[in-house]
Amino acid sequence: MGDNQFDQNAPAPMEQFKDAYYKVDEHNQRLLDDEKARQFKILDKPTLKSAQAKLEKIQAILDEHQVDAMLTELQNLIAEFEVLKEQYHNAKEKLATNPDSQSIKSQIAILWSNRQQIIDDTKIVKQRIRPYRKLVIKRDVLKGRIDEHINTELDFMQAEKDKKDMAKEAELFAGIIVKNLAGIGFAYERRRNNKVKRDLVRFEKIIVTPDDIQFKIDVSKIGLLDGIIRHLPNGVRGHHIVDEDVLIHLTIACERQVVSPNMDKRCDWSKGVWLQLYRHNYRDGLMNYVSYEQVMQRYPNDQHDKFPVPAGVKAGRYINWINLVDHPHWLFAGQTGSGKTNLMRALISSLISTHSPDEIRFVFIDLKRSGAFNAYRKTPHILGDIEKTVEGTAEAVRKLEILMHDRMTQIGDTSDDILDYNRIAQPENRMPLIILVFDEYGAIWAKGKDLGKEIEASMKMIATQSRAAGIIGWLGIQQSYSDTIDKMVKGNATIAFSGRQRTLGGSMSVGSSGDAMKIKKIPGRMICDDGGDTYQIQAPFLSKTAMHKSVAVTSKWDKPRQLDLPSLVTAEEEAEPIEPFNEDMVIRIALEEFDGVVSARRIWEHINRHDISRRMVEDTARNLGEKMIANNGEIEFKGKVYMHKKYGRTFQLVFPDNPISQPENIPLLDETAGNNREMEVV
Repeated sequence: MGDNQFDQNAPAPMEQFKDAYYKVDEHNQRLLDDEKARQFKILDKPTLKSAQAKLEKIQAILDEHQVDAMLTELQNLIAEFEVLKEQYHNAKEKLATNPDSQSIKSQIAILWSNRQQIIDDTKIVKQRIRPYRKLVIKRDVLKGRIDEHINTELDFMQAEKDKKDMAKEAELFAGIIVKNLAGIGFAYERRRNNKVKRDLVRFEKIIVTPDDIQFKIDVSKIGLLDGIIRHLPNGVRGHHIVDEDVLIHLTIACERQVVSPNMDKRCDWSKGVWLQLYRHNYRDGLMNYVSYEQVMQRYPNDQHDKFPVPAGVKAGRYINWINLVDHPHWLFAGQTGSGKTNLMRALISSLISTHSPDEIRFVFIDLKRSGAFNAYRKTPHILGDIEKTVEGTAEAVRKLEILMHDRMTQIGDTSDDILDYNRIAQPENRMPLIILVFDEYGAIWAKGKDLGKEIEASMKMIATQSRAAGIIGWLGIQQSYSDTIDKMVKGNATIAFSGRQRTLGGSMSVGSSGDAMKIKKIPGRMICDDGGDTYQIQAPFLSKTAMHKSVAVTSKWDKPRQLDLPSLVTAEEEAEPIEPFNEDMVIRIALEEFDGVVSARRIWEHINRHDISRRMVEDTARNLGEKMIANNGEIEFKGKVYMHKKYGRTFQLVFPDNPISQPENIPLLDETAGNNREMEVV
């Protein structure tokens, strides 16, 4: 934890001062954000000792079988696969412009071979990890609870240690501020009994935190006989002290950033006049960078059942943990490069690494077609594939709308909502939360108004009615103008994040103010509106390494229960006889359409039925291949026996007495190769 900014980065108390001592009243000190909330996180000695003993025993078993090393190896393999895929696509583009280049073809062949090796290695590592999944989950839960206990104790110990020194520091800064205010005219000299008395600015209250010192200016009070008694020097007004030029002068004098909440036009002056000195010397009290790993070290295990996610870090280094169960729909806005996609990925990574796929699932729509969510294809939490077309988006949101109604029919018999239902349902009947991650929502209008309106109609239903059914919408958009996103969809987002906006109109479209246009040009700096308050956050940065690690960690979860989105088959279609989906259908299509080659992608595209997903075809094709290998490479279909023959990355069904056709060229990865279920982390 040596580089963790949550434990370091605060200047040592009395860094600038040495000898003087002044007292700050103890009841004015606020060194812990919520002492009662922290107190119960400390375990009693017997519980801590028992937890540590269990952890040691589990860790010994995992160490004996080198499980952590295998998890690291799996993470590295996933990262290697992503790098290789990028290299492959680059080579493919070069070949398109230079089709006769033998060196490029040779490079593609090598990359293809390496890809297959990574897939084979991944399958082996996953198979070796599988028996230890439950132990890994138990280890992570115990370790998280013990770490939480240790961090909380350290916080208390450090707070107690710092109290006296921070009180001295606060009083000395108060002296500097008062003297400098007097030096620029905020004082009044008067004579009494031939003596000169100097009235200076005084402070009514000083509040100390690890990150800032807050000074409440003593303006006046109500006297018993004389009415209001003014405490400011004659001629001095409270609003004069918080003038921007005065604050700059105080910042220079203190060598720390001095601001005032009264500078905000929305400030409630009835709470008094305040000065705020940042001990970190941050420009706005926020960290300029925080990593995803540092934030997740402080995951609130006690809130696990509420699905907490780290929605940035607020001023004072307070992690903005927001519970999904309290906020159904979220809006992420901001110009390209403002950090909204990074924040969405950080939230996704936190959920897949802390909750099983039986607790939460994801439906991904990426109309930006950026590949930003491709890494999550390899998690067991994903439903279907990542949708990147407007036509497919219309189907996906319509299916979610149908699922919402189906769930409410089931829930309504016994419960009020999904949380209530899951509390009383048997484990095998519980329903996972489903998050619709919808990036570049504004692109729904790219194929015309009719398709856009169809998507919008389903999104309205989801936005207004899906909370009880456990379906959550995360919508990414650049500017949330009314002609881009319906007011009913936008209005039901209880959390809104906005990165920097170029224009006042773009800023006003998100939060009804120009604040998003004023955000400093710091990567990850955003404004959060949680419905009750609006504040700036620093979004945690999720590196590619951390993202791949979060995907690799999902190997600890058991294979989830079967969950498919509803069918969109119409009543007329249902009235017609429909061929059941099974191995026979796969074999028939392979023989009739593709010369016996069992290509899951081509067969799925040929079937083109809403009730049959690509994953279903992939799983059936894989099972068919395994069955044939176990049966000496043979299978009978309609009275004929077919043989199994490897064909590129799949296999071909052939007659024993027929010549076996070979692939003419090395098969090229298509754009959806990243969804190969052989790489799926289950």
